[in-house]
Amino acid sequence: MTPENFILLETARPVTFHSLLQQGVLIKTRMGGSIHDFLAQFLGLHPESIEQNIQTVFLNGKAVDDLINTRLRDGSTLSLSGAMPGLLGATLRKGGFYAPMRQAITCQEGGQPGVAQEGCFTLKVFNLLLPEIGPLILAKGFWIKGKALQTFLQDQGEAFAETARLFDKDGREMQIKSLLSGQFVGTDDLFHIQIKTLPHSPG
Repeated sequence: MTPENFILLETARPVTFHSLLQQGVLIKTRMGGSIHDFLAQFLGLHPESIEQNIQTVFLNGKAVDDLINTRLRDGSTLSLSGAMPGLLGATLRKGGFYAPMRQAITCQEGGQPGVAQEGCFTLKVFNLLLPEIGPLILAKGFWIKGKALQTFLQDQGEAFAETARLFDKDGREMQIKSLLSGQFVGTDDLFHIQIKTLPHSPG
């Protein structure tokens, strides 16, 4: 069922939202499953892609080595990154040779699956993963506070506002300038926003 506070945004420049993904967006899904379950089932990533491309994972500020047995909980913060350079990157890499050096900041969560009920967690995506995972998250949709959405869109400038199109849950077009002025967004209201990528215009 489409949420009441739903916005579909059509744009030829979805890369605009990469900075928002780095800041963190809210994902609503069934909690209690593993990080691997989320990546494979919710985002649809192939297991080989998860193993090879997602090299650094943090859950609530602690490095994760075992994606299959580490569970997502309501209110968690999950950060995903590709390979990072240097000794620091090698140390933080999941299951890497230097992993024992960071025991104090390694996530020990695991155990049995939690109760399968809807919850919400913050997802952050960085560097090399943005081109791969970013489009999947934007197409699936994420949740964001109305004020944060309004501020983000205002920061993109008039050029973005003139090319992007907004639609509500019933498919009716909304005036983006009205949204920017605050007509459609409340400070603490959560909005579910889905990004549809349009082809670039020639020229």
